[in-house]
Amino acid sequence: MKTSVGFDSASSVTTLRAEVELPVALSELAPVCDPRGWASLASGFFVETCEVELSNVNRFRRKPTVALGLPWQGVLFEHVVFKVAGLHLGSFKNLLNIDFRVAKDLVQVTYSLHEALLGRVGWYTETGSIDVDQGYLRAEVDDAGVVRLTALKEVRFSPLLSSPADLRNRAYNRLAQRASVAWFERMVASTSRALLRRVAVAADADADTDAVPVTPRSPSMDWVEP
Repeated sequence: MKTSVGFDSASSVTTLRAEVELPVALSELAPVCDPRGWASLASGFFVETCEVELSNVNRFRRKPTVALGLPWQGVLFEHVVFKVAGLHLGSFKNLLNIDFRVAKDLVQVTYSLHEALLGRVGWYTETGSIDVDQGYLRAEVDDAGVVRLTALKEVRFSPLLSSPADLRNRAYNRLAQRASVAWFERMVASTSRALLRRVAVAADADADTDAVPVTPRSPSMDWVEP
């Protein structure tokens, strides 16, 4: 796996990029790359992911996931946790704009921030704690016929509303940046391994007519509130 981290001092945006080769067919990746199933695929990083229907202020209703892997556009609720070496560094609840595309030669998720609901890094808890959160997850076949998975994430943490002191804001953003880098690298590596296991399980299930199909984990509540 190749990873890189960049920071634009002018915009304060951190750019995270990872690339990994996968020994699977591209057609097998659509169900496991669908963002509605991220909490099932990478439960150690995502507490909850589900497509939602916006209702009114700070309230939205979970939409049932009929089948993973089909193209869709909409809004996703995510509850993300930052854990490194068993240490809980923070968590975020966000709404993301999602464009999930599936083609013969490409599986791609493009996302951008719709609304930041709640964030906690270290001992700081803020509403609207992120003002940039965008990127993509792209699986495609390169010229050598190898399936390559590329993840890119651009993120910027908002100034602390409850702590206007510049020094505290710099400390918060530095902590958040380091936590996001560590989380991103571990998440991509862990998710790639889980993805391969999921594809293998699906292949075994196809070979066994008596196998019970694996269904994605879904949130236990219809209404989700930050």
